Amino acid sequence: MVSPGGILALDLSLQTGWAYGCFNERPVWGNWCLGRMESSGEALAVLEDYCDDVIKRFRPRLVVYEAPIPAKHNPSSSAVIELLLQLAGVAKLISVRHRLPYFHQNVGEARRAVLGAAPKGKTEVVKPQIIAWAARRGWAAQDDEADDVPF
Repeated sequence: MVSPGGILALDLSLQTGWAYGCFNERPVWGNWCLGRMESSGEALAVLEDYCDDVIKRFRPRLVVYEAPIPAKHNPSSSAVIELLLQLAGVAKLISVRHRLPYFHQNVGEARRAVLGAAPKGKTEVVKPQIIAWAARRGWAAQDDEADDVPF
C-alpha cells in the first residue's frame, strides 16, 4: 500500500492512464476507459468519477495532468484537442473540489527532465528509454503494461 500525500499523475485521453506515488515508494498505476469520442460528455463524467475515487483512496497532495495542447499539433485534429481540453477541465475541477494544487505538464518537457535530453523518434523508440529509466529506479514495468492495467 502506498502512503497518502503523494502525486496523482494523469495521461489524459479516452484511455486515461494514471499513476500515484510518493517519493521512495513503488507507485501504483492503471488505465481508465472513459468511453467514445461521440459521447464526450459521458467521458468527462466517467473521468470525474474515477478521479474522485482515486483521490479519496490515496489522498494525494498534488495532481499533475498532461498538457492538453501539444507543443506541435496538427490543426486538423481539433476534435481531439477539444476533448483533451475538456479532460483537462475535469482534472482541474476534481483537484479544486478536493482543494488540491494542480498544474499541467508538457510531455516533451517531462521526457527531457527524465532522460536529460529531448529524445527523438517515435513512441516505439522513446518508450523503451522511459521504461529503462523507471527500471533503474526499481519500478517493475517491463513494457507499456501500465497502459493496460485496470484500476
